Parts: sequence; C-alpha cells; structure tokens
Amino acid sequence: MALPRDFRDEVETELRATRRALAADRDRISALEELRHLVLALETLLARPITVIDVINSAPNAAERERRTSLVTVLRSG
Repeated sequence: MALPRDFRDEVETELRATRRALAADRDRISALEELRHLVLALETLLARPITVIDVINSAPNAAERERRTSLVTVLRSG
C-alpha cells in the first residue's frame, strides 16, 4: 500500500474505504431482512420450525432457489 501524498489524500482514502464497508453492510442487512421475511412466512405456512432446506426447496422455481441459496450464503458468511 502506497503512502498518501498528503493528509487530504489520507482522509479521502479512508473515506472511500469506509463507504465501501458501509455499502457492504447495507447489502448484508438487506439480504438478512429478506431472508427473515421468507423464514417468518414459511414458519407460518408450515406451522413448525423450519430448516434451511425448507427455505430453499419451497422456492417456486430454479431462479428463486438460487436467490435463496445466495441469501443463506450471506447469512453464513458473517
């Protein structure tokens, strides 16, 4: 990593890094909120505790299964 040219450059570099981290956090929160919504709806529908397999297999099509798998990956990558 190169040294900053001056203090402003150091501040700008840190600001960019922090913005990237916040954007990643917002994406993670969004994915987890969506997964929570799916879990709550499925628990209500099945009237029992559910598993990750329930969440994925209850998807209506392959694209939705893939999307739900991605949401689970976000959950477990934290």
